[in-house]
Amino acid sequence: MAYAAKVSGVNISIHDLRAAVAILLDNLEDQLGPTVDLDADYYWAVDPDAAFALGHAPAPDPTVGSLSDGVETVRSAVEDGVHA
Repeated sequence: MAYAAKVSGVNISIHDLRAAVAILLDNLEDQLGPTVDLDADYYWAVDPDAAFALGHAPAPDPTVGSLSDGVETVRSAVEDGVHA
């Protein structure tokens, strides 16, 4: 999927992203323990093309997303060894 807003010159290395995510997850585990209670399931989802198209009005019809579906996707990727 192509995103609407491509900005030249804004980039970050995978190394820096990996380090930042590790720090965030370590801090989260220190604060909450080894399991995160998401305390919700459904959320509003906006198409990424619409979300980043700042020159246009926001998409009028967001869809409904499900955290439980996302959690299942993550668990399947871990079990299958898939790098997504």
